[in-house]
Amino acid sequence: MSIPSPYMLSGRKKSSSFSDLGDYDECSDIGTPEKPGMFKPPPIHEEMMDTAFRLNDPTQDRASLIDSGITFLAGEVLKLRLDNVAYIVFYKPDASTGVIPNTGGDSSPSFNPMESTDVSPPSPVDLASSIMTYDSSSGMTAPPKSFGAMGAAGHKVLTTDCFQRFSSTRGGTLGRGLFRASTHVGSALVKGTSTLISQTYEGGARGGVFGFAKGLGLGVWGFGSHTVKGAFRSVGHMTNVVGEMVLGMDPHFSLDGMLILTNYRLVWTSTAGDMLNIPLASVVNMETAVTASHVLLLECKNLLRPKFAFADDSIAASVIDAALALYTSGSYSFSNVHFEAIRSGACLEDVDGQEASSVDLYDPIADYTRLGLVDDTDESLWQLVDNFEYRLFPTYPHTFVVPSGLTHDDLVELSAYRSAARVPAVVWRHPHTKATLCRCAQPRAGLSGFASEADKKIVRLLTTGSTFYFFDARSQMAAAGNVAHGKGTEDVRNYPNTELRHCDIVNIHGVRSSYVALAQVCQPNAHGTPVNPDALSRTLWLQHLSSIMFTASSVSQLLCGGESVMVHCSDGWDRTSQVAGLLEVMLDPYYRTLRGFLELMDKEWCSFGHMFRWRGGAGDSPNAQELEEQSPVFVQWLDAMWQLWRQVPWAFEFSDELLTTVYSHVYSGLFGTFQYNSEREKRAKEVHAPTRSLWRYLLSRQHEFVNVQYNARQSLALRGRPLPVLALESDLMLWDAHIACADPICRKYT
Repeated sequence: MSIPSPYMLSGRKKSSSFSDLGDYDECSDIGTPEKPGMFKPPPIHEEMMDTAFRLNDPTQDRASLIDSGITFLAGEVLKLRLDNVAYIVFYKPDASTGVIPNTGGDSSPSFNPMESTDVSPPSPVDLASSIMTYDSSSGMTAPPKSFGAMGAAGHKVLTTDCFQRFSSTRGGTLGRGLFRASTHVGSALVKGTSTLISQTYEGGARGGVFGFAKGLGLGVWGFGSHTVKGAFRSVGHMTNVVGEMVLGMDPHFSLDGMLILTNYRLVWTSTAGDMLNIPLASVVNMETAVTASHVLLLECKNLLRPKFAFADDSIAASVIDAALALYTSGSYSFSNVHFEAIRSGACLEDVDGQEASSVDLYDPIADYTRLGLVDDTDESLWQLVDNFEYRLFPTYPHTFVVPSGLTHDDLVELSAYRSAARVPAVVWRHPHTKATLCRCAQPRAGLSGFASEADKKIVRLLTTGSTFYFFDARSQMAAAGNVAHGKGTEDVRNYPNTELRHCDIVNIHGVRSSYVALAQVCQPNAHGTPVNPDALSRTLWLQHLSSIMFTASSVSQLLCGGESVMVHCSDGWDRTSQVAGLLEVMLDPYYRTLRGFLELMDKEWCSFGHMFRWRGGAGDSPNAQELEEQSPVFVQWLDAMWQLWRQVPWAFEFSDELLTTVYSHVYSGLFGTFQYNSEREKRAKEVHAPTRSLWRYLLSRQHEFVNVQYNARQSLALRGRPLPVLALESDLMLWDAHIACADPICRKYT
């Protein structure tokens, strides 16, 4: 069943559109002025309301949603269904004039109520032609729209009557808010002055036709100030100063549709076929607007910031309560429910047995053998470390490579010397120069610059050229700040023939701040314009990408020159993974194949312990998350990968759609791939609560990610040679996947 408006229970008026956002306590159709063709909402059929906002028969209601285009996943259960929920979007005004287009003719003058003697209003604004991208001649259905959700910025001057509705606008979807006051400004003046003596405005007009007209008349004639409450409830209160009148609004509108809540996501769909999926795992905050408690505001871990308007405050609050109820027992993950449903056969699609499991795609033995780091000879320079019990190295993979000259005692000493026991581990070897790349965490050097003997020993064993290079991903100042905590960076005086370089890559807090700023820049705007380059530059997002790409390019040049490199940051699981993963793609054509790239992500990010659970807040309830540890570090790396792909697409077997798909699932909560801090944690939890693997899922659908530009011969010819990459900030672009995340629907109408 659908949820009817609670207005009937409270004795308040109902609107056919819940997006007009007005206050109807004292609003009535009686005495409302009529005009030929004026919009008038159709009657509403009253229904009894389920005060618990729950479905009586979820199975039946779920089946009824099939026609709406919503496909339920295995294990997904319907919790709520709400009809007539408005999703607020923007539209684009006329680009040449900077104002809302006037379809009455280019020569139509602006309407000034102080000078006009003609009571007839100017031609109405043809909003449909300026907004819709649908072709009516092809039989497509234009989405219902409501202008009651319009804001009150007032910086756009309308050249037509801003209080009149267009008669051809689809009825039944427009509400009773600002534009319900369809009288022109002249009428507003008459009604305002006629009631001036008898009216005392304490806090402003109550909304509706008369309230707005009276308030406007009072403000225009200069008898005081007032607050227009009802008409602008969606964005807060607007106070007119003496002599001020409203000439225009921040141009945006809302689409009416249906909202459903399941145990996995929120889904909003319109009658025109628009659909917005919001996994609950991606939501950081759910709250009602401070000045409009019937408007639900969502802040997501990606760039999405949707706004929904309901019929009443209680409905918006109940949506929040129903979503948070899933987390009453603590951490909640739909990925476990999803897998169990697949295993029990409750899945509509064919799912491969290997796909429905978080078994590692990355095979360290196979990878090290391919790199020439594993052989059966006694003269081997390398050895495999047995870490199957994760006792000495809890955040490392079960197997990794170190020089064969190290003893067990050396490894124990190294685990104590390197932060979080993240010792130097070899992850790649150059096929021609034999130079190696190893990764680790910062040393516990302290104020004295102490270096353990085991650390000096491993550096000697790793040196292949004339100089060994330490690449500290942090700035010199940031590294020095860790000295007071007994950590820091290497003192090259303790390591002969070495060089230290600081990379100035921003930490997780800087990445998070930059991403939040990027979210603001990428939001749909009233002008429908692309992202402003200056605003994008101020986010520092491209600058941070440039520092990662420049570092990876510098390391690749050294490896090609025969010099071995050690890369680390503070704990070796954020910036270290970014640099190592990116430069391996630059140098190794295998990692540019689809399977190889998936293995690389599993290796450098999952097996080597990037803190996905912390960085993504996996399993945490909205409104109760530890934001200090959250950061889109992996998303930033995906962006750097896209910048690389964009410059040399012929070198990659897969299309950039693969990167976009991975991006979409970082916070989807559908797979277990991104919900653990380490391989050890994953194996411990998967025993009792197995999940589905994103890598297997993508591998089984590799035909969807074919890159027609791929030149395998040319890519293989560059084995061991860096790809020609431009890493300056001016060489980088905003990834369109960010726009798709921030604005999945709105720019469709601009």
